[in-house]
Amino acid sequence: MRYFILYYAIHRRTLSSLPPETFPPSRATPQGLKLAYLDGPGGSQVPQIVIDTLGDFYATCNVNTHGNFWPSQEVDRRMTAAREVLAAFLGAESAGCISFGQNMTTLNYALSAAIGHTLKAGDEVLITQLDHEANRGPWLRLKERGMILQEVRLLPTGQLDLSDMAAKITPRTKVFAVGASSNALGTVNDLRLARRLTHEVGALLVVDAVPLCAAFSVGREEPRGGFSVVLGLQILRAAHRRAVLPPGSGSIVCRRIA
Repeated sequence: MRYFILYYAIHRRTLSSLPPETFPPSRATPQGLKLAYLDGPGGSQVPQIVIDTLGDFYATCNVNTHGNFWPSQEVDRRMTAAREVLAAFLGAESAGCISFGQNMTTLNYALSAAIGHTLKAGDEVLITQLDHEANRGPWLRLKERGMILQEVRLLPTGQLDLSDMAAKITPRTKVFAVGASSNALGTVNDLRLARRLTHEVGALLVVDAVPLCAAFSVGREEPRGGFSVVLGLQILRAAHRRAVLPPGSGSIVCRRIA
């Protein structure tokens, strides 16, 4: 069995039907001003239920997991419940496929290091000139271990050069790390093409979906909100801070594939 990894974030639109008053900052009027909070790289505002849930955790069971005492057992219960909800939301095989972790950048450094141990000197890793540093820096470090880093060119239009992408995905390519969309420009990349090209040569496709998850659905078979991530992606990353969830958190779904 092989285990493929899927990073994900809950889609922001799952709470879009809630009134603005659900988000405490929308009720605040500092110096008599009515403020509007726009989406930004620092993260989204969180609704009252997130604030209350975090407060309840700190008030009742802020302890280590897997202990033989009630507060620790309550932490384990809540984590299991969260895994079950997220597994159902994403269509994962089971709650046991869900793991919680840190933010996307930190997780990507760990991920690239782990994948790097499966590579050898001379293997090629492909990144793009359009990507955020969090999806470039961790892979660029692999050059220190003898891997060859290639880059897909960025066109003046703000789009990736798809011909250059196709030319650089070869049997020597072991990993292709690409953003689903640009954090700066909003360009949505052709993941279907990327998946087809990497599948043809047996390369691992790693997708950074942090900017995308603020506007589109991820991790679903059927399109929601006008976009559906292509099935078969081995690794998809996203950040909770962009999806009305607490910052400094992330999640991993491991899918078992025969």
